Amino acid sequence: MISNPIPFIRFKKKTLRLVYTIYPVELSEILTDIRYKKLFQSILKEDQCYLVENNSFNTKTFIISLLKISKSQIASGGEGGKTIKIWDLPTGNCLQTLQGHAHTVLCLVMLSKATIASGSWDKSIKIWDLPTGTCLKTLLGHTYAVSCLVKLSKTQIASGSWDKTIKIWNSTVNCLNFLNCLKTLSEHTHPVLSIIKFNKTQIISGSWDTFLKIWDLPTGSCLKTLSGHSLSVKSITKISNSLIASGSFDKSIKIWDIPLRSCLKTLYGHSGSISIVLKLNKTLIASGSDDKSIKIWDLITENCIKTFDGHSDSISCLIKLNKNQIVSGSGDKSIKIWDL
Repeated sequence: MISNPIPFIRFKKKTLRLVYTIYPVELSEILTDIRYKKLFQSILKEDQCYLVENNSFNTKTFIISLLKISKSQIASGGEGGKTIKIWDLPTGNCLQTLQGHAHTVLCLVMLSKATIASGSWDKSIKIWDLPTGTCLKTLLGHTYAVSCLVKLSKTQIASGSWDKTIKIWNSTVNCLNFLNCLKTLSEHTHPVLSIIKFNKTQIISGSWDTFLKIWDLPTGSCLKTLSGHSLSVKSITKISNSLIASGSFDKSIKIWDIPLRSCLKTLYGHSGSISIVLKLNKTLIASGSDDKSIKIWDLITENCIKTFDGHSDSISCLIKLNKNQIVSGSGDKSIKIWDL
């Protein structure tokens, strides 16, 4: 249980719809203000089934997370289902379903060619063997939903949670249970929504508290707090050895110089909250928003050079398939492949 309820912020309804669909019923425990509840009730009344275009995968669930498995396969997790599905891209067929979580799968990360890890609203992290579809290990310790995961090394992963903490885990399958959680980092005041590995000794997190934090892994200490966003930091991507990008519910993307600890530029163009930012190459990034669009940004000119429209609901996740294609997941219950 989160001890501090999140204060009422005057989000637009479409922003709250994105938050509600990604983080469903349990929000009532922390968003206690009656004004939130009235908005959520109206959102539920507006919910509908969406038509899926011929070039999309009909997943039957709100897609929250995507993961590239190979050149021809991806994995997805979504609200309304407790499973992870493995998809064949050439045919659009579901090849495999991984079952074991007790609630919605929020995040996925590749550990090796044969193993992936998943985080869920059920507070657990599971490590899966892809060839057999079996769960090899379950990591327990978070007291609320696991919202993000990142691989640190062959033997370690980091997780962020709605319990406001980041945990460092031993991900080796044969490790004794009491040795699983190696460290807990706890300076965020609200749910942790995103994490990236910046280098061998540092990770960077983004939170509902609007801040990004740079962490020193050996000591577990927070080296610096970056402020600039006015609403939740939903996504972070590493651009280079010195630069990262962050996407926020405040509709902006910020480019940060980590050695200088400063924001270099801010990109505006989306009309809705930004749910995902993704590095494409050294000069291009992609972003997805609850305005239903995907935008491609040139970091040198600071301009949006391309906009993809086609989803009928919020963009919740993006992954890079290859240098010419990206894949998107949406609240319209479809997965789309885009040629850049």
